[in-house]
Amino acid sequence: MTSVVEIGNIALVNLGEDTITSLSDAVKAARLINRRYAPIRDAVLRAHPWNCATARAQLAVTDPAPAWGPGAGYQLPSDCLRVLRLEDRSAAWKIEGRRLLADASAPLNILYTARVADPNQFDPLLVEAIAARLAADLAHPITQSTTLVQLMWDLYRQKLIEARGVDGQEGSGDELFADTWLMARVAAP
Repeated sequence: MTSVVEIGNIALVNLGEDTITSLSDAVKAARLINRRYAPIRDAVLRAHPWNCATARAQLAVTDPAPAWGPGAGYQLPSDCLRVLRLEDRSAAWKIEGRRLLADASAPLNILYTARVADPNQFDPLLVEAIAARLAADLAHPITQSTTLVQLMWDLYRQKLIEARGVDGQEGSGDELFADTWLMARVAAP
């Protein structure tokens, strides 16, 4: 069973520090993990379309059309970290604040990266990537070593590459659609 404390402890071990037993421990490391874990988790989740954080939603028009430009406004789900795509791939869309503007008819079906609060839902390689990013973030406040900061960022990059690679192999992949220009080039003599 994975917990925030376990992820924090992986980060602390990477830094060569003593582990904690609770986020309420009266030590600097516990306070820092408690403060930095959620923003780091969200940043790592937002950086890649992780399978374990992918969700679908159907949005209804909630806002009038923007002051100028095409489309209608749709309120994003409260747990949305990143919109990955619309089911209607031909629709033009853009995120503005916490709403999606699209020139598509309602209801609008989206695929998005959701904020996942329960670490038990994470792939083990994603856990390692989040812990490595947390270690990189905590390296200077805990150790004051700029060398260790750089080593932890390098570790994070390695863990992220591995996690993304494995995550990307689970599924048949997205369909690629040829556009008009490409089709015209193929048909040209």
